[in-house]
Amino acid sequence: MLNDPTHVANPPGRALLSAHRRRQSHTFVRHLPVTTEIARVIGTRFYGFPKFLAVVEFTDEETRRVCRLEEGGEHILTLAADRLPTSPGGECQYFHHLWMQRQPQLAEIRANNLELGASLRPGAATLTPGEHHPIAAELDRMLLSKRSLYSEYTPSSEGILFAPQHLTPIVLERMRDAREAARTAVST
Repeated sequence: MLNDPTHVANPPGRALLSAHRRRQSHTFVRHLPVTTEIARVIGTRFYGFPKFLAVVEFTDEETRRVCRLEEGGEHILTLAADRLPTSPGGECQYFHHLWMQRQPQLAEIRANNLELGASLRPGAATLTPGEHHPIAAELDRMLLSKRSLYSEYTPSSEGILFAPQHLTPIVLERMRDAREAARTAVST
């Protein structure tokens, strides 16, 4: 969770409480796994997002939902979270910050959490990095804890991903090319 606004002191938990109160959260996206080639191609070529093709598997244990991420048969991480009681969560905004075409970039998602459960129980979610994948090693080095202080469980939501905030010349060129390709496809 990023500190927003950045000029305010950020004691432990302040950014999380502020995000929860405002129904807005800011995160930094370094790697973005997707499960289809079209999502990867559109995300990387058109928007410049740091997407890569991966396998994402969800399984259910007795009281937990487990998500395993791997690339090329190599384990990146496993996230396990308690399945919490839910109620309608309402609308919220997620601001994803990333580095794109040599400048900071921001992409907004507006979501309607149809079902949302939250827990302040330490360890309601756990993260287990893989052993050999470079992203797993990077994650393992930066984690302060592999147990959550706060977790949200959202089994049902809907959302809109908006275009990047800064429409650089490369992004504008790609938008023009995509529009022309769509017109050509419709006219043929």
